[in-house]
Amino acid sequence: MASTDGLNRLLPGTPRDPESKPISPQQFVSDNKDSFPTVKDLMGMSCGMLAYEISMEPRVRKAMRDVFRNHASISTVPLKSKETELDVFHTHFEVAYINRKPVMGFLHKQPRAAGQPMPATLYLKMLDAEKAGYITLTFDLPNSEIFLDRLEPLFLHNPSSVGRTEWDDVRAKVLATTVKYLLPAFEQELRQELLRTAKDHVTI
Repeated sequence: MASTDGLNRLLPGTPRDPESKPISPQQFVSDNKDSFPTVKDLMGMSCGMLAYEISMEPRVRKAMRDVFRNHASISTVPLKSKETELDVFHTHFEVAYINRKPVMGFLHKQPRAAGQPMPATLYLKMLDAEKAGYITLTFDLPNSEIFLDRLEPLFLHNPSSVGRTEWDDVRAKVLATTVKYLLPAFEQELRQELLRTAKDHVTI
């Protein structure tokens, strides 16, 4: 499974179908396992290495990062012990009940309604309230299926479950592992950029 087969489809040009061996993946691995104790061990390691390679490819990361940020959101809930204290007059009340606010609203300058805080200021207030022990701030991450729906047509010969080959089953496992690598990395990047953007706005 060559990652460039799928990557070519992220760029202008004619895409190529991925090459499949005339034998099953298990047989191919069995013929080349050498010092590995079992075929399963080698299959697992090979899939992990391919997934890591794909997850580090800049074009894949850029495309999937855009998908991640367009679907990620932020929510806050008050701690049970602070619910009574967090009335409408409390300093942290405005950030105590935020439900799935899209993160893109925090990353770009947008006009605000009269009397509403800038998104950057709002995010800093969330962090302050969390640090003070009044709320829990969580990132609502996109479901992995959103990424797989975009990746599988690029890397699989036959994305449909009907008539899918054993090689495509292996490719699908690799892509699922790729997404597992990408999600925590993107969340960490997002947290850092949100903080940096918020501080830049406040400084300005």
